[in-house]
Amino acid sequence: MTETNNQRQSQPPVKQIRLGSISMAIWVTYTQSGGRTFAQHQTKITRRYCDGRGVWHNSESFGTDDLLKVSLLAQEAYRFISLGERDEPETPATT
Repeated sequence: MTETNNQRQSQPPVKQIRLGSISMAIWVTYTQSGGRTFAQHQTKITRRYCDGRGVWHNSESFGTDDLLKVSLLAQEAYRFISLGERDEPETPATT
């Protein structure tokens, strides 16, 4: 396992997004270079399903019917990351 995977397992995600049985988790790690700190985001998309014995499982495979949900979750994750981890955009101050 890489250091990032170890960090991912030990740190909770900064954001989890769910759409039906499909969910996405977003983690952030910080690195420093040249005296500056940079955020690096990692994401994981999973699908929950119940087998014939009633046991729940996670899968990283998606059927045709899941692809739109995967796309929407990816868009939402991109929005979250590109807004600097804010759920709501900042409103400009009025003078």
